[in-house]
Amino acid sequence: MRSAGFVKNAAIYSICIVFAWWLSSFGKPLNGLTQWVMDTAYSTFGSGLSGSYEADADPIRFVALILMVLIYATILFLLTRLVLRKFQANR
Repeated sequence: MRSAGFVKNAAIYSICIVFAWWLSSFGKPLNGLTQWVMDTAYSTFGSGLSGSYEADADPIRFVALILMVLIYATILFLLTRLVLRKFQANR
């Protein structure tokens, strides 16, 4: 039974990652915050880049984007589990 719970949680988290990625894309609600974090990370750590990179395609912005999506997904996952537990408790 523990593996079934793990598979269920992994599936929910995967859906949360896709949804968080969509929410942080251009024109969506979390794009402004994500862009701000990416720009702040670049201005803080960008001086350490040794090579030249295409605009907005450097490793610092990419890592910041991935971290923000994972943070959003974790928050969504925790909220989803909270809601699912409330609905299961009411049955």
